[in-house]
Amino acid sequence: MPCFGCNMANDVENPTAPAVAAATPVEEKMPESLNTKCSVCRLNFKSVQECLKHELLAHSLQKKIAAKSGGGVESRIKATNKFLNSKDKQEERTKLHNAMAKCHKGQELSGILNLLCMNDDSLGLIFTRIQTCLEKELSVLGVVKIFPFGSIASRLALRDSDIDIFLDASQIPARDLGQSPKHRRLNPEAMATSQQRGAFNRINAVLHRSPLFVDVFAIRAARVPIIKCKHRDTGFSIDINISCPSSRENTQFISELVKSDRRIHELLVFLKLWAKNMQIIGRANMTSYCLITMVIFYLQQENILKSLQALQQRCPIRMVQGVNYTFNLQSKINRPKIPQGRSTVDLIKRFFQFYRGYNFEDNMISPFYGKTIPKKDFTVQKYKDYYIQMLTITQYEEGKPAEPIQLDRCMCVQDSFVLNHNVARTMLPPNKKYFVICLESAANICGNMTKKTDIGETLERLLYETIGMPNPTLEKEVALVLKPIGSNSESNSANGNYDSSQSLSHYLSPSKADLNSIATAHPTVTDPTAILRLWCEHYESAIQKMLCEFYHMDLQTKDTPQKQKRLDNEELGHSWQISASVDLWSNRFFQRTLQQTYWEYQLGQTERLLALRRQDSNFAVQLNAVLSVKIKSDYTSISINVSLPDGAPISSLTKKDPLRKFFNVFRNTIQNYCLKEEILPAENTDKSFKTQT
Repeated sequence: MPCFGCNMANDVENPTAPAVAAATPVEEKMPESLNTKCSVCRLNFKSVQECLKHELLAHSLQKKIAAKSGGGVESRIKATNKFLNSKDKQEERTKLHNAMAKCHKGQELSGILNLLCMNDDSLGLIFTRIQTCLEKELSVLGVVKIFPFGSIASRLALRDSDIDIFLDASQIPARDLGQSPKHRRLNPEAMATSQQRGAFNRINAVLHRSPLFVDVFAIRAARVPIIKCKHRDTGFSIDINISCPSSRENTQFISELVKSDRRIHELLVFLKLWAKNMQIIGRANMTSYCLITMVIFYLQQENILKSLQALQQRCPIRMVQGVNYTFNLQSKINRPKIPQGRSTVDLIKRFFQFYRGYNFEDNMISPFYGKTIPKKDFTVQKYKDYYIQMLTITQYEEGKPAEPIQLDRCMCVQDSFVLNHNVARTMLPPNKKYFVICLESAANICGNMTKKTDIGETLERLLYETIGMPNPTLEKEVALVLKPIGSNSESNSANGNYDSSQSLSHYLSPSKADLNSIATAHPTVTDPTAILRLWCEHYESAIQKMLCEFYHMDLQTKDTPQKQKRLDNEELGHSWQISASVDLWSNRFFQRTLQQTYWEYQLGQTERLLALRRQDSNFAVQLNAVLSVKIKSDYTSISINVSLPDGAPISSLTKKDPLRKFFNVFRNTIQNYCLKEEILPAENTDKSFKTQT
């Protein structure tokens, strides 16, 4: 079988590694023993074997069990929150915040990448050093050629990236090993010849005896068998494969794409950082290569990059294992073209907006064809290039039929070159749901950006905030958002803060999109304060309707008259005594669809949940609380405050108390609410989703 993308124990970028030139020595702090630290919970172990065993038992198996039972999303969110709030991550965030504070305006992204990514010159030096050591140790076996691929070769390496190496062992003479146990355990499909199987075992044996490499561990049963080890002098983890030359070809394309424009390089690296912090990349999740493929597809939808089918036109065929890896990014007509005034931050924002609400369930992402293809329509009869490639792979395999692409998975992202390979095939359904939630959260953060917004704070929030996390910069953003329309809210920046031990609180500030929608719906209103007042009134009314229509709550007013509040210069708004007897918030979803508005989708969920739970004692609750909607006197923000009716501190509630669960879901309900859908005609609100049909 041709090896598709080398999904080895760790995620790799798959690429031909351009030569990594030796560089002038650069002082760089070497990482700690990276391959003995759990990639999920960050626990340290004495050896790589213990670490891998822990990850398999403690994480991979648990994820599979959760997937079969249909759960896992809540636990994923909690695990990510715990990870981001860990001591290491908080220290990293502090360093990043301080580094951005020293940057000139507009250079915040460069400051982040300099801090969290590897220096290219240092990487070149490190690889040359490792290459020399490998050649020295393996010289006893014969001539070997060493090629880097993945993140090190495509200049997308993060601080803790492994070094991926394809080792051409075709010149190592075969040795009759009989049917030894180790020989039999090797994957026979990945290691097509006896020479490859023998070379794998001999390389493994040499590295075990070498004083230059430690923690040597062979993963034999994987689809692409690899040898993991650590270079003693540099501390870098290394993954060696000898059976997947196509990984170099993919890296060649990614490397040239990265070199074509600095903004593409920054976009890819930042999204890798985001995915790493959100714990999207890993076993039973998405691979780095899958994420990069999604970025390639996004660039095609922005008309920045042509489809791979177009890039292969009039190019000499370059066949590797039955797949044509030719492309041309050098010609003027094929070179990626990003509009002059579009920054990397703009690309990041538009990436999240594009995939927000994307229908992964029914569609296939195809960078080769450069378009979304409904899964039900993708057949060999309709797509000629797919049919031809299936034949060439079958021919390479000496008559063994090529396997069709796995369209039955919860997510389908077609490889850019290998058309029968779904690079998202390892994604489990709960992890796909979690990925969609992360996209939605990131899109919400980006949706609050304006020309006056502090870019550094937004990028920091993207890297270190997830669903349900507090927003420490919200008050500052309120002022920044409202400055363009002449609002002076700085004097009230201290208002609206509530003691978290006494109440549960959530804050809202008007986004630029909200204010534009208000102005469009009320063209005769030109006064900035009047527009802000309309925004507050709409959200106040929407919150009341959500409580009644979505959650079937009983509301009793507990208010001071509005006129008296104005005289006392107090915050405006309403307070209600809320009560509910049926849990209509657990397992509620917030995805967006083309067929329904957000409000219609939520009402549909309410009807289904109520029909199922009305007579079910497992969902019977006794929820009683006071919910206050408070509007600042200058209409610049809204705070939602939930407290206990007897005045007891909210800290007295357990983590699983129905009130806490309701508030977390209600907060998400408000965050995902689209004001534009409710106040403007449908034809104006559907445009942003049409690119995803």
